[in-house]
Amino acid sequence: WLDSQSNLTWTRSRNRTDRPELTGKQLPRVPELELSQSTSVHVGEFRIGHSFSYTAGNYWDATNWFLAPPRALHGAFIRAGHRGLSLELSMLNLLDKQVALMDRNPLDDQDNTLVVQPINDFFGYPLPGRTWLVTLRWALPTPNQETPS
Repeated sequence: WLDSQSNLTWTRSRNRTDRPELTGKQLPRVPELELSQSTSVHVGEFRIGHSFSYTAGNYWDATNWFLAPPRALHGAFIRAGHRGLSLELSMLNLLDKQVALMDRNPLDDQDNTLVVQPINDFFGYPLPGRTWLVTLRWALPTPNQETPS
């Protein structure tokens, strides 16, 4: 009646080039920490669930000048299924989070000024706000296997 899945990835990436301005810097577009967790409850033919994902801020460039904001996003879904046919309504970015406060100048320890930055993907494209999805699935049962719901 209860499903839960958690994933954690910790990556310590460092540039090992001979160029002094790049040596020891974090590799661009490789976040140090990524976490995802999803939980769902089964009630009869229904499944109700929540998801959470966190991606640490990651640098867009090899010099580690521009740090993209970290992303902490929630989602929710409800699914009804019967005999291989299911209908799911899900919402991504449940809290409609689109911006984050970041250091204006990450290389200056004396500058504590914060600026608003859009939450982006790994290539600098802003992530959408709250997103609704409707999914219809149909799966043919295989011999000696229960029909997925």
